[in-house]
Amino acid sequence: MEDEMQRFGFIVEGRKDEVKLRSIIGGIFPIVVLGGNGFSKHMQEVVESVKNIVDVLFIATDPDDFGNMAAEKIKAQFNLPQIELNKDKCMLYNHRGVPIKCGLEHADDMYLLGLLEKNLGEYGFKI
Repeated sequence: MEDEMQRFGFIVEGRKDEVKLRSIIGGIFPIVVLGGNGFSKHMQEVVESVKNIVDVLFIATDPDDFGNMAAEKIKAQFNLPQIELNKDKCMLYNHRGVPIKCGLEHADDMYLLGLLEKNLGEYGFKI
């Protein structure tokens, strides 16, 4: 009998984060979209169910105050690893070079790919 393939998944804040991750990593894997930085009872149940079908569920919230708050809420309930995103590498700038938004969806593809390869690699996953 063949070994079952290891599986991973992610928890993100928004749909744009999900789209970004799916554009960087090929394959099929679950992504829990919080729909903001809250962590309602319903979302806790969703995380619990996804956690039971993957080997590792990674927290990949934005590296800003709201994302950090969401990650802390999740970590208070579940023992999950977090992908530590660099805030400077996740900034969106206006035409004058002034930062206007911070989020996973704004990260450079190569930066994000390298970070994901490193973090997932620590758990034996290859992307």
